[in-house]
Parts: sequence; C-alpha cells; structure tokens
Amino acid sequence: MTTKLTVLGCGGSLGIPNVAGRFGNCDMANPKNYRTRTSAWINHNGKNFLIDTSPDMRTQLIREKLIGPRPDAVFYTHSHADHCHGMEELRAYYWSNETQVDIYAHPVHMADLKKRFDYLFYGAGSHDLYRPIVAPHEIAAGTHHIADTEIQIIEMPHGDMPCMGYRFGPVAWTTDFKTIPPEGLAALQGVKVWFAAVADWNDPHPSHAILPEVMDLCAQLGNPRTYLIHLNPRFDYNVLNEITPLHVTPAHDGLIIELE
Repeated sequence: MTTKLTVLGCGGSLGIPNVAGRFGNCDMANPKNYRTRTSAWINHNGKNFLIDTSPDMRTQLIREKLIGPRPDAVFYTHSHADHCHGMEELRAYYWSNETQVDIYAHPVHMADLKKRFDYLFYGAGSHDLYRPIVAPHEIAAGTHHIADTEIQIIEMPHGDMPCMGYRFGPVAWTTDFKTIPPEGLAALQGVKVWFAAVADWNDPHPSHAILPEVMDLCAQLGNPRTYLIHLNPRFDYNVLNEITPLHVTPAHDGLIIELE
C-alpha cells in the first residue's frame, strides 16, 4: 500500500508574504519561503483525501496538477478561516457529476461551517444551480473506516476549541494544537512521518505549540521524520532547518512524501 501526501500549503493564517507585502524574517529569494495556507492532499489505499479547504485551495490544486481527481472525503481540522474558507471550491466537484462531496468535521466545527456556508449544505432558492453540494458527517476521536480506509482521528486542544488531527497509515497530519493529549499520542505511536504545526521559537502561545513543545512531543513519539507546518513569518526556511535536528525539517509548499 502506497501513501502519498502533497503539502498544498504550509503557511500561517495570512500566508507569506501577506497582502500587505510583509514577510517578516523570511528571505523571499528562497522559493521555499513562499507559503500558502496550510492544507494537504493525501492518496492512501487508492483513495484521495483532502485536509482542509484553505482560501488558496484552487491555486494550490492547479499548482500541484491535482485538478480533476475528486477527493473521496474532505476532512476539516477546525473552522478557522485559513482552514475552511476555500469551501466554495467544492462546488466544482459536485457540478462534475451531481454527487455531493462527503465532508467530515467535529460537531462544533460542522455547526460553524453550516452557519457560514449554509447554501452549500441546504441550497439556496429554487434554482437547480444552487442545490446542496456537500454531505456532512460529524466525527470524534478514534478509529474510523471512511471510503474503505482506516483512519485514526486525534482530538487536540486549540485554545478554547478542539482541533482534529488525522493519521493515514504511516503518515499523520496535526495542525493548530497547543498540546496532544495522552490518547492522541497513543494513536500516533509508530508513525513514520509526522506533520506538526509550530507557532514560535520560544515565546509561549495560548493556543499553539512552540518549537520546544513540538520537539518534546516528537521525542515522545520516538523521533519520527517530522515536518513543521503552519509556519509564520518568524520562521525563515534555512534558519529553521539549520537549528532543528536532522529528523526535523520545515515543510514547504509542494513537498511530496511517498511511503510504501
């Protein structure tokens, strides 16, 4: 069984550079410092999965030549704007064969998505063009079988809300967490490649893990190959790469990981 993950985006909530032209400490001569909002496309068990619909979703999929294939499921980590405001792009999948797109989210986040994108869930008006285009499924932490595939779902605290992480066989994607509870760490044991969000070098953050906290969690997981995501302008690619140990590397947009 092959697992292939494409990093569609690895940037923070505003991307790098942001629309005001700011890029912080990042050397923009390095293409790896150009970052769109964090999301991923995974091909696992012969199925396609999309994690989050970032505001950059259309551009990301075109850039990675992933337009055309339909996701068998779309998984939401949480309902912050940088992770879900590309949801309208799912309309194209529905219009291609008039089959609703299966989306999965924690009940708190599903309720939020329904408020923001009610027309995608319930339709709008009487015109056939505006039919409901998504099929919602609420999820909780644990082992799930979705699209004939076993998927581990991890619930993590992100400030006052939960954030969901996803494991597909040897690969796991966990963004926007302050920490990972014991049951989540148990679900991640044995993972070969771990994608983990990091918010700052050392300054404590109320809802995101900082670099020392991520490194501690990495050690608890047996130091798997780790890629850092949700990178803000404080993190220049080369500087971060030089400081972290060999098994920890900053991700970059377009990074592809493939495991047998």
